[in-house]
Formats: sequence, structure tokens, C-alpha cells
Amino acid sequence: MNQLLEVYKDRLSFFFSYAHIRDKRKDLTDIKFEDFNFMETLVHDNYLAYHPLEKYTSFYLATPLMVYDDNPEDDLKYLLHFFELQEEDDDAIRTMKVLIKSLYSAIPLPIHTPDIKSLPQNQQQLMIDLLGEDKPERTFFDLMANMSTFTMRLFKESNLYKELRNMIYEGINKGTMTLNPDLDFNQALKNTQVKKTFLEFVHDNLSRIGKTEVPFYDFYLSAYNMLDVFGINKDKVTNKNTPDNIMTDGIHTYFGQYCDYLVTDDATITIKANAMYKLFDFSTQVLSVDEFIKTLPDMLIDWPEDNDWFIRKLVYDLQNSERLDPIEKDGVTIKRLAKNHLYFDFFDTVLEVNSHNASQIVICKSDSNQLSEPNFFEVSQLIGRALIIFGDDIDRKQSFDHHSHKKGQQHLAERRWQFDNLKIELTQFELINKYALVITLEKTIDDDDKMEL
Repeated sequence: MNQLLEVYKDRLSFFFSYAHIRDKRKDLTDIKFEDFNFMETLVHDNYLAYHPLEKYTSFYLATPLMVYDDNPEDDLKYLLHFFELQEEDDDAIRTMKVLIKSLYSAIPLPIHTPDIKSLPQNQQQLMIDLLGEDKPERTFFDLMANMSTFTMRLFKESNLYKELRNMIYEGINKGTMTLNPDLDFNQALKNTQVKKTFLEFVHDNLSRIGKTEVPFYDFYLSAYNMLDVFGINKDKVTNKNTPDNIMTDGIHTYFGQYCDYLVTDDATITIKANAMYKLFDFSTQVLSVDEFIKTLPDMLIDWPEDNDWFIRKLVYDLQNSERLDPIEKDGVTIKRLAKNHLYFDFFDTVLEVNSHNASQIVICKSDSNQLSEPNFFEVSQLIGRALIIFGDDIDRKQSFDHHSHKKGQQHLAERRWQFDNLKIELTQFELINKYALVITLEKTIDDDDKMEL
């Protein structure tokens, strides 16, 4: 595997997320730092992250070690111990914590623990652990503190988690919902006493806790974890493979949706990721290491790509591929080739764009996900490959330093070449709002002239 990655690593884009860092936090030795160094040889500073305040996922420039050093605390532990005063808290933070805790402690809880005596003994204790002992003058903070303690125990005590999962399984699922390809588990939940689809249940559950507009990040991770909680596909929970590991697995698959391939040898992740990607109509392929090794040579067959080979395969695509139904936009006709080669190890779509004064071939990336457009690192790769194929650009900009690129400076990623009356550009093609390779032949005789290569 390592030998194959060494051959192809400059032709692929590898990404990491906070899930990889969470995996390594359990390693108390210095070996993790060696792992970070190895990861950086592949991922460079291609970091995929979710912005919790702005509620969006994007690319960031950060190495694995940078992310590890920037997030020293375990996120769940910090959240559950939020109200505890810390030495490093300044006066404003300490005042805020005390004020909020006092406010929640002043709110009486108008509900009592439901009658649970009819439940089996082990389930009675589980409900008491979850809701706390029924007592007079319980406050909202009492419930919060109790549930925080219970949540922390769930992540530490595998048996407690399994008891809760079994109680839900026996009470709701009872084998009616599985990830069997012939069964729609989303609709199957409607046939239980829940009487909602799986997605409806997840949405309503999040809405009840104050999330009127549920961010997809929260929605997806809740749905992934519910697969295990409902027993739709159970992880083998042990002291090593804890509910916290299940959460991390879900984060891996969340960020996997923004990639062409998610590579894992974990059979449970594979099954769940395929189910989630099918449920949300994501195009990411989930491959084992062996499957990825077999796929690589076929995926990247067109190399080295010089000018002659580039022209020959483009001509072949234009002459032999069927066209999908044309689209009219702003007086321009756009036809997409039904099938074509991969260009620059990245662009997978070829469009014919015809207007009254020019014929253009636009080669770009399809909308396989919300982040399908090239990030800064990939733009630098595309420009480097274009310089190999077409030679120096006419503006002598040459290679692209993606570390110096900033939003609003799109012109720094533009490159132009001129061959007689044929113009070639790497640019943001405004008609479809995509970074693309644009080949233009201006019409000089009549409006019906067609481009010939």
C-alpha cells in the first residue's frame, strides 16, 4: 500500500478531519507524533472541518499536528464540565458560569420521574440513572447535572451503553429495522410505535431540544449514532471500542461525503457509511484498502499527459461521446458529453458551449458534493499540470502558491495560453460558476462555424 501511495500521491488529493485527531487522542505515547508526520506526507495541509458558529463545512490550511495542538481539550469532556470553574477562567467567564448556573438552579422542574415500577429491575435502575431520583423541589440544573453525569458514564461504561441500547432495541426495533439492502430502514421505523420515518424521528428529536433549524452536521451525526442506538446495525461495544469511538466513526463518514472515496477496512463503518450515503444520496464510494489498491491504476491511467495526448483524448471524446439534452442559458447553448476521459487527474466533465460569437469547450468538475470545486491545494496541482501540458502561460505567472491565496483574489488562480486563434484558460467560468479549463475558438466567418481540433 505504501509503495503504491508513493507512486500516486502527487496525483491525488488526500484529506484529514478532526476525526483523525480524535482517534489519536487515545494514544498516550509519542508514537502519535510519528503518525502525524506520516499523515502530513499525504494530506499536506488539506484539512476538512466544520465551523460550529457559521454552520458550514469547508477546506482549511492546517497540518495534523497544528490541529492537534490547537485542540488540546476533549470536546465532549469540556462540554459536560462547562459550569466547573477553572483556574484559567478570567473574571468575565467565571461570572458568566456562576450566573447561568444560578439561573438554571432557580428554575423548578414541573415534572416527576414517571412510574417505572412496571419495568424489569435492570431497566428501572437505568431510568433512575438517566432521570435521577424523584425528589421535591428538583431544578432544571439538577436534571442537567444528572444527565451530564449519565452521558459521561455512557461514554466510559460500555455495559451501561449496551443496557440502554438493548432496552431501546427490545422496546422499539425488535428486528424490524436492519441495514439489509432489501429493506428500507428509513420507512421501517414507521411500522413501530414511533410511527415516524427514521429521518423524521431524528429531525423531531433534535427540534425538541431547541434546534428549530437543524444544521446538517448535527442531523447527520445524530442519524449515524441512532443506527447503533436503535440496534439497526450494532457496533461491538467493548472497553476499547466505546460509544465515543462510534461517534468518531460517524465524524469520519460525515467528512467522507465531501470526497470521491472513503477508504477503510472497518466492516461496520463500511456498512453504515454505505447506508448513510444511500439515504442522503451521496456519491462517495466506500472502498477497502484492497479495493482501493485495485482501483488506483484504472482511476489514473492517463499519465503522463503531454500536449499531444491531451488533444488526442479530447478529440476522441468530442467525436465519440453522446450529448445529453442541451441547456439554454443567457442566449448560450450548453451540451454535456455523456461520457468522457478524466483530465488533469481531476476534471470529469466536458461541456460544449456555443454562442453567437464563439465556440468553447469547458472542462470542469461535476457537482458530486457541495465542496466539489477544487480547494487551494488542488488549484495549485491543476495549474502545475496545465504548465506541463501547455508550457509557460502568456502572463508568466507560472506556478501557484496556494498558501498566499486569499478570498477575493481569484485572479491569482487564472492562467492563459494562446495558440494562433485558439485561446486556453484556467479560470472561473462565470456562466456555470466553476473553476474550469476553457478552450475558446472565436468565430470569424459565420455564426455556425464549429470548433475543430
